[in-house]
Formats: sequence, C-alpha cells, structure tokens
Amino acid sequence: MIKTAKQASDIIAAVTKANADEARSAVLKVLAQLDSPEIGPKALFEIAEVVRPSVDFVVFDYRTGYADRALPFGEQESRRFGNAMSLLDHLVSLYRRIYDEATEAAPTDPAKSLRAQALQRCMTSMVSQMIEHYRGRQTVEAGLWKRLQRHLQTGTGEKLNATRVADPLDPRGTVTPLGAYGRALLLSIAQAGAMAQRNLEATLALTAMFADLVDVTIMDQDPGKAPPMAQGVTGGVGIQRTGRIRVVGAGGATHLVNTTKVDAALGALIQNLAAGQTAEQVGLGHVANADLNNVLPRLRRIWCGTGEIRETQRTSLRETATVTVGFSSISARFDPGRPYIHLLSSRSGTIARGRKTTARPTWSSKRTARCRPSDGRSATTATRACGPRGTRKAPGCAATNASMVCSKGNTSRSDRPSS
Repeated sequence: MIKTAKQASDIIAAVTKANADEARSAVLKVLAQLDSPEIGPKALFEIAEVVRPSVDFVVFDYRTGYADRALPFGEQESRRFGNAMSLLDHLVSLYRRIYDEATEAAPTDPAKSLRAQALQRCMTSMVSQMIEHYRGRQTVEAGLWKRLQRHLQTGTGEKLNATRVADPLDPRGTVTPLGAYGRALLLSIAQAGAMAQRNLEATLALTAMFADLVDVTIMDQDPGKAPPMAQGVTGGVGIQRTGRIRVVGAGGATHLVNTTKVDAALGALIQNLAAGQTAEQVGLGHVANADLNNVLPRLRRIWCGTGEIRETQRTSLRETATVTVGFSSISARFDPGRPYIHLLSSRSGTIARGRKTTARPTWSSKRTARCRPSDGRSATTATRACGPRGTRKAPGCAATNASMVCSKGNTSRSDRPSS
C-alpha cells in the first residue's frame, strides 16, 4: 500500500515516459492503492501532486490520436480518448476526496488549508475534460457542466472561490477555483467546439490568461439541481446582452457574466501586438502571431462586443444522410431520367454512347486522325495521341455529343476502321 508521495514517485519513475500506455498503467497502479482510510488528506494531496503531472503527460500523448480527427472515431481514436477521460475522472475523484476529508478535519488541523487547492485542482481537471472534448470535436454533455457547477456551489458556500492558490502546472502561477469556471464559460461563449484546431489552441491560451478576469454569478439558487435541459439541447450556450453583462445559459444554469475586465485586457494585448511585440513577449510563447491576429478580433467581438453571439442553445438533430459515390451514381441520384454519359472508344474506332463498350483499342502511337461525323458534315483533320483507353477525340472535331466514326491515317493495319 502506498502511504507517501515518495513511494508513488518511485512507481511512476520506474516506467519510461516514452510509452503513454505504460505511464497510464503506473498511474492506475498508484491510484488503486489509495483506498486505505489510514492515508490522511495531507499525504493524499502530496501523492496527487506527484500523479497529476504524469496524467497531464499521458493525456498529452493520447491527444495526438484523437485531436482534430475525422468523426466518428475509429477503434484507436475511441480507445485513446476514453483512456484520457478515465484518467482525468480519477484525478477529479481523488481531489474531491481530499477536499471532503480536509473539510471534515478539525479546525486546528493543517489539512484544513488544503481545501481551496483541492477544489481548484478538482475543477481544473473537469475543465480539462471539456477541453479534450473540444479538441476531439466531441459534445460536452450537460452532465459535465452540472458536476462543475456543483463544485462551484460548494466553493461559494465555503467562501473559497476567490482564494488564490499556487499551481505549478498553470502558466499564471496562482489561480482561483472561480477562474477554472470562468475559463469554461469563455470557451463555451466562444463556441470552441466549432473552431479549427489552430484557432482552438490560440483560444485555449487566451482563456487561460483571462479566466480570472471573468466575473460570474449563477442566478439559479441550486445549479446542481437546475431544471433539466430541453430534450436535444447540448452543452452549448445561449446568450443575451444587457450592456456589458451577458445572460448566459450553460449546463442548465443561468449566469450573469461581466467581461469588462476581459475587454480591457484584450485591448491592451492587441495594442502590444500591433506595436511589434511577439507572442512570447506578451506571455503566449507557444502561439503563433498569425493565429493571434486571426482570433483576437473575433474573440473580442464575441466576449465583449456585439457580434457573433448565439441567441439560443444548440440542439442536436437526428436526420438521415445519403452518401453517393461516383459520377454515375450522382447523375442517377439527381437526374434519374437522364443516364450518365461517358465516351469510350471501341475496338472498331467508334466512340460509343452509354455505360459499357465491348472492347478497348490497342492503338498506341501518334497518328493523323480524320474524324468524320456520322451525320455527313465536313470532317476535321488533327493529330491525336491514342492511348490505351482511346478516349480522347481529335482537337477541333465538330462532333461533340453525336456518334461518329474516326478514320486514322498513316496506317496499314487490317483492323483499320472503315471511313
């Protein structure tokens, strides 16, 4: 049984980080040995802080197998996505357990101070699940939103949501539980699930930077027990404006979202980039300047302005789609009364009308071809290269849609077509 962070670290360090499946097995091995009630919340938190970077690594590695892939997922994509979600679920459960045990600790117990950190880590892991859904173009279900809202409500009751805690995995250094929820809202308002991959990654970096600047109030008395969403409604948001305040519906709860601080920060960021600063200089080192120039104006309109706002939530529709493959099938589908026509040359030299011919020509060299339309009009002489298929007619031939006979010059073959 694991009782210390050192034991957990030794198990994880024994496997190579080059193999995500081995790293995942090591993490699960550690988590499976944490069921004992003898492990206090302080020791649990230290172990969780050892496990968390490994989970982050494994999810990063699995992400290459499902991010921005064609839908629906194949077997490998589904396996990788499912494994990533499972690890994040374990992390959420572990930090929630730490929070609950720290809450039950005596007022003088040092573990009491872990509540804000445990809550922040728990909510951040849930937002990470949402982000991986966006990367994999999967629908963020309302149930995930409601679980996140229950944690936010817990933090509100304990007055922990605005408490700043250190987070070594966050580029800002210190964060709040409310910041995790604010980031989830910004991503939903920006319709992250519909973004191209590069725009999504730039948006993720920007939401991480501005998450703490979002002022959020949930209007429902009990977000965790909010009325069920209408049938077919997904995790998208519906937004209405009242000045700088947005009334945002997400996950079955109604929010008042104030983005005044975000607007000021975005304006300063745009000015700095326009003055010649690089993405690295403004704290967005892994994002290309071109991507920022592409998404910043749009995000400012969506978050703080008057454009591109959804007035209603997305709804999922189930309809039958017909897939037609091939030109002949497309023709039969959209113009059933008129057969698909393609020109093929028969062995006798007649360009046939229809779907099949009896034989393919065997001519292979450049010759002079005299094309005489079958209706007796004047013929045109041109040079033609007759390939194995014999499907090209001589340039300038007047017979386009009519059956015609091609007489080849400069040949003495016995199978020469009659003129």
